[in-house]
Amino acid sequence: MSSLPQSTQHIGRFQVVQLLGRGTQGSVWLAHDPQLRREVAIKTIEVQDDERDFAVRKLLDEAIATSRLVHPNIVTLFDAGDAGGQPYLVFEFVSGRPLSDVIKASGRLLPVRACEIACQLLKGIDFAHQKGVVHRDLKPGNVMLTEDGTARIMDFGIAALVSTRNADEAGFHGTPAYTAPEYITERAFSPRSDVFSMGMMLYEMLTGSPAVAGKTVWELLHNIANTPFEPPSKRAEGIDPLLDEIVMRALAKDPAERYESAGAFREAVEAYLSPARARPAVGAEGVLDFLMRRIQARSDFPALGGTVAAVNRAANSTREGVAALAGTILKDFAFTNTLLRLVNSGQYGQLGRGVSTVSRAIMVLGFDQVRRIALDLTLFDNLPNKAHAASLRDELIATYFAAVTGRSLAISTGMRDGEEAFVVSMFHNLGRLLAAFYFHDEFLELQKLTRAGHGERQAALAVLGLPLDELGSEVARTWNYPEGLIRGMAAVVDESLRPPSSEGERLRLLAALASTLTAAIRFGTEEGRAECLLEITNRFAPALSVGQGQLIGAVGKAVAEIARDASTLDLKITESPFFERALAWSRQFSESDEITALTDTLAGAIAAGQSLPGGDQRARSEEAQRRRALLNAGIQDITSALVGKFVLNDLLKIVLDAMYRGGGFARVLLLIRDPASNSLRARFGLGKEAEDLVRRAFSIPLEARRDIFHACISQGVDICIDDIDNAKVRAHVPSWYREAVPGKSMVLLPIMINKRIAALLYGDADRAGTLALGSEELSLLKTLRNQAVLAIRSQHA
Repeated sequence: MSSLPQSTQHIGRFQVVQLLGRGTQGSVWLAHDPQLRREVAIKTIEVQDDERDFAVRKLLDEAIATSRLVHPNIVTLFDAGDAGGQPYLVFEFVSGRPLSDVIKASGRLLPVRACEIACQLLKGIDFAHQKGVVHRDLKPGNVMLTEDGTARIMDFGIAALVSTRNADEAGFHGTPAYTAPEYITERAFSPRSDVFSMGMMLYEMLTGSPAVAGKTVWELLHNIANTPFEPPSKRAEGIDPLLDEIVMRALAKDPAERYESAGAFREAVEAYLSPARARPAVGAEGVLDFLMRRIQARSDFPALGGTVAAVNRAANSTREGVAALAGTILKDFAFTNTLLRLVNSGQYGQLGRGVSTVSRAIMVLGFDQVRRIALDLTLFDNLPNKAHAASLRDELIATYFAAVTGRSLAISTGMRDGEEAFVVSMFHNLGRLLAAFYFHDEFLELQKLTRAGHGERQAALAVLGLPLDELGSEVARTWNYPEGLIRGMAAVVDESLRPPSSEGERLRLLAALASTLTAAIRFGTEEGRAECLLEITNRFAPALSVGQGQLIGAVGKAVAEIARDASTLDLKITESPFFERALAWSRQFSESDEITALTDTLAGAIAAGQSLPGGDQRARSEEAQRRRALLNAGIQDITSALVGKFVLNDLLKIVLDAMYRGGGFARVLLLIRDPASNSLRARFGLGKEAEDLVRRAFSIPLEARRDIFHACISQGVDICIDDIDNAKVRAHVPSWYREAVPGKSMVLLPIMINKRIAALLYGDADRAGTLALGSEELSLLKTLRNQAVLAIRSQHA
């Protein structure tokens, strides 16, 4: 066995800086890459002299596989080679602490933190498994925690290169304490073996010690394979039965009884961490600590459904400029929040310091950056808990209402530009939205107390341990929001109000007035509306010189504006309890004939369960615009990917995703030619029951038949059918298709390579006539197909 001396100056082209450590597998060196001018970590692999040629070949094979693992939770492999017969691997250099050191120093991790680390690691493991790479040696020592708390997995593929001989038996790969039972008994290894190792790591994070022990390696391996594990809660306090169950399933002796994948394991842990399950310690410190960790672990704060497309349209318009784009963004709390957070972060330094308006943020960031932020937003319609999503949508509508009301009141009281009042009024509700999103159960309890007559401030103190405005302010402060905006978020608790002494105080009072009106609408009774409106007027009039008529007018204008934007932003106001209450308020008090007529019409449509007046044609037009924007965005993303290095399967999935999101399909499938069965077989799918079709190996025969599918794939013809039961079409739709798929309308886009069918993009809708694809949308879908053709050709060139 050979190894590099500690005084080594070079490993290949790399200049050695220092030895970082030695282990049973080899040594790790910090080195400098003079060619790319970066620091790297080099791992030299210890091998037996008689195994050297085999080891070098094996190392290069493993390097080819693991170099494809580019993921935020995996340390990237840059290069591989051998130096004088000594095989080595070149990794990205990651600064931080090994998880093993963190566990050793702290004894154990808090359950929430342990689960958050596990989720990060499982994302990386699941990604590797999808690429066909199994780690084989997952353990705390092979995980690096960076300074910002990110967990990174190291040494993918190395276990397959090394014989540790810890068990005095040639060919034993991995670390005994984390080895799966099936490998001990049968030398069998699979992705579920990595699931077991990850379960052992989570167990150790929760308890501070491994799940099993042994005086010798043989005793340790025997205990893993044969002795029942003790639940984590038996070893450490504060671990509830559900977390026990999750860990113990991952540690099942029989692989078939474990989670079927790292992704399924992660979903179980994430469900445990979800707002509906996690109940933080009551008290300001406990709530804030929990909330900041949840925000750090998740980037799914909600956005209004149609905003991404609307922003793309506005950002692409050279005529409308900053004002139009700002107006679109201001309608979406999440986008406004993201934009202001970014522009006030250290990334933009002096340029972005103290920015509190969206217009200024756009000028600092530029249109392209704003568009990219829009595409990164996660739409909250995708929340697994649909009741939670509906509740959040209602809260967002109320937040939007408060912001529009604040802007209207600002203008009516003499302010020239209402954008700042809009932003401050919107963010006055930040704490409320954070509570609704991250503490859903507690938030429902808080609402129950408020409706029972308790003040919302007192209810929040009782349930969460701090008022909602303080919750929002503390989070905004960690996001580096300007102090003026944070002061504007503070609640106004004084009953006797005086005229403001500064513009900032005026904005705070306006935001408080808008929020007070919103709360009165949300919690007030029909009988008490007039008295409540009078109380609000009397309280704020001395400070802001507003009359009852101005308040009524602001409410009416807010109702009208939300109704106007409902289709564009997919607000679903007919399903919103808050909007229905706001509508009733406006109808009772409005003195404007225009507003009265509008609210009467809206109320009638909602009561009858009808679409909003004039909404059908407008909604279809805006839906078409939304689809085109999404398709264009997908085409841009794919174009960017095509000019660089890409993995074909990944790019084809992006094509499928763009088609699904922009085409309005119920489901989309990518079918690939399968010579063995002489058919096109479903490889990937998105949408309703699509994954089930893939699992059932849905396929289209390639042999000659007189039907629409053969016409498509034999001649390379694009087909769009609005109704498969149409008299002219019915006979050409085969019975096997009708039995397999519920689709009533479909699009078939063949992918032809050298005039021969290679694959097929398939999309459908469950009801006839619902796709309504215009010529422009069909053209964009065909562009996506052409990009798929280009990708396949480039990979096989």
